[in-house]
Amino acid sequence: MDVHSTLPRRMPDVPELNLTPDTSSLKTTTLYSINAITTKEELSSLQEDWNRLSETAERPNVFMTYDWFRAWHQLRSREQHRGLRRPNVLVLKKDGAVAGILPLIYRETSRFGLTVRKLEFVGREADYNDFVLGDDPAGQTEALVHFLAQTQDQWDLIDLRDLRETGNTKALIENILSDTGLMCRILPEEERCPYLPIDGPWSELVNRLSPSPRHALRNQQSRLNRMRAEGLRVRILENPLDEPGLLEKLIALESQKHVHGELSQPFIAKYPEVFQSLFDTLGPRGWFYLALMEMGERPIAWRLGIEQR
Repeated sequence: MDVHSTLPRRMPDVPELNLTPDTSSLKTTTLYSINAITTKEELSSLQEDWNRLSETAERPNVFMTYDWFRAWHQLRSREQHRGLRRPNVLVLKKDGAVAGILPLIYRETSRFGLTVRKLEFVGREADYNDFVLGDDPAGQTEALVHFLAQTQDQWDLIDLRDLRETGNTKALIENILSDTGLMCRILPEEERCPYLPIDGPWSELVNRLSPSPRHALRNQQSRLNRMRAEGLRVRILENPLDEPGLLEKLIALESQKHVHGELSQPFIAKYPEVFQSLFDTLGPRGWFYLALMEMGERPIAWRLGIEQR
């Protein structure tokens, strides 16, 4: 979802006089006040409240945690050599307590001499992005969108790419935007994240499939049974830190992965410091698990899983 400011766009030859928004609270409703966190120090002070909200949200997921945001923001900030990039995390409070968070960053991009000021989620590595809200999602979403409308002189474009649809999220945002006069458009998904709901025993799930995939799965199962007699095993690591040298093992296996006969592009090997940070911070708290397939003591395959609570 893209949201566009209705104010005139800043011309490239006009100097920017105020790159840092006013972080004083704006009363958007009678219930909530909102301010923007824009510095590393302010972000660190939000960790405890952010962890609390991400753990107790109605639909918690790892992509809305403080440590996910911090790890990817640090990496992307080091990679950006032109323009300004900083946190722009909106903190929503009720009676002085943090009740919701919209985890955005502010980034300036330039093209053909025109600078665009964007508010967006921290990166595109997540399966989806989300607001970190408390027990009043509709009211808090409305307050946050109205705040963005009130501060539209500080941005040109808001990119809510891969926003998770939880039933009526997009419709709610569109209705609020229509009241504020802001323009928006819904873009089609560039890449879907398929999943298989596990709502029964494995035998029942297999029987629901059409004959061809059912036959293929049973052949693969027979092959695995033969390999098990030769020393094949699968371990589930509930905490990645329990396995010494795990990251190095994953990177070594990833470097051998082929797709359609060609080596695939690495992912974990491309961001080892990010995943080590995520293992260190989120692993002990149960957000990640890892399925490791081994032939004897030799790892031959792995799958990183994410707990949905």
